[in-house]
Amino acid sequence: MSEVDVIIVGAGAAGIGAALECQAQGVSCLVLEAGSRIGGRAYTAKAGLAQPWDLGCHWMHSASENALVAFADQFGAHYSKSSGWENSILWSDGGMVGDADIAASENAVSAAFDAVYNAGQTGIDVAIAEVLPEPSRWDRCARHVLQLEVGDDPELASTAAYSDYSDTEEDWPVLSGYGALIERVAEGLDTRLDTLVRHLAETATGICVTTPTREFSAKAAIVTASTNVLASGAIQFAPGPAADFASKASHIPCGAFEKVAFTLSRLPEKLGGARHVIVNSPDNAPAIDFKVKTGATPMIISTIAGGAARALMKLTEDERIAFVQARLSLALGPEVDGLITGAACTNWLNDPLFRGSYSHAKPGFGQMRRDMIQQDTGRIGFAGEAFSLHHQATAHGAYTSGRNIAKRLTERYS
Repeated sequence: MSEVDVIIVGAGAAGIGAALECQAQGVSCLVLEAGSRIGGRAYTAKAGLAQPWDLGCHWMHSASENALVAFADQFGAHYSKSSGWENSILWSDGGMVGDADIAASENAVSAAFDAVYNAGQTGIDVAIAEVLPEPSRWDRCARHVLQLEVGDDPELASTAAYSDYSDTEEDWPVLSGYGALIERVAEGLDTRLDTLVRHLAETATGICVTTPTREFSAKAAIVTASTNVLASGAIQFAPGPAADFASKASHIPCGAFEKVAFTLSRLPEKLGGARHVIVNSPDNAPAIDFKVKTGATPMIISTIAGGAARALMKLTEDERIAFVQARLSLALGPEVDGLITGAACTNWLNDPLFRGSYSHAKPGFGQMRRDMIQQDTGRIGFAGEAFSLHHQATAHGAYTSGRNIAKRLTERYS
């Protein structure tokens, strides 16, 4: 006899969505989480710096289509309906540029994304880099934004898969912490932390889930591990549809997206009222950007993705901080060095429980990702941002994917 109707592997947004759907369907579930906290790639760190900050997810993307906005309102989360990108300054060629150059750089970014969507939506499935407009002065800015949005270099990502994303251009930062919000959503769920799942197999009557200390049985299971974890073989599956599914995960890898955060005694005067700083670095180095978080303890947080993030993560933490701080000082002047009161880095790429940030399909595998989302894998289902057709690479996409898979399995096996 099954101990529980559904076992859910992973307590990130997808696992939480799956568990809430099980509750809604009136079936029992148990969430097994390998780490020591809830939230997965949505994580608001409350220690290490003088102010909490989001190491992972921070924006409620496509807010009008985002199921998590209702939870933000329910729990009184503090968020802004302005992304801050519209209030930007840009350093390039030795100094801050004027409005015309800022507009030109923004136009280069828009042209790049238009090219990607135009290619993907007409059935062209190639590397994003192959369809980009002719080179311009602002290529590095456009490339940087592409890396942030795609989660990797444009040479490595599919036009078709990215163009499936439904972008309403409503990106609302959760100022009180997206990870903190996800934790609130998960309150009351039956979750066991520090429980690493090693193996799943279908039995004659259900599912057997194996951890280092015991076995669990259920009627069905939902696996929400990142595609890089699936591809690593850290979770094994008995031969069958689930094993076949997991074998394709390497074609939808998680990319690299890292942050370096600084707390300051006050914001530097040169910043003015800007909430976003782009540094078009000298010597053809990758561009970098910084988001500004106001408050009693202001913060400036850099975001770096793709190959630039991989290179950064080969450095020690002190070296990463020094590298990013040098770029910040380049734009805002040496005054900023004396204002910094603390610094911290993310480590998603090197964390064995994640092995990267969020997913993208490799060139030529856009249709395979669509097929995987619809694939019947028996009593073992798979959920996560990678398997959200129109909201991949987002927390709400993961959440909705979890609910969809849970509904599918509970209707069949409960």
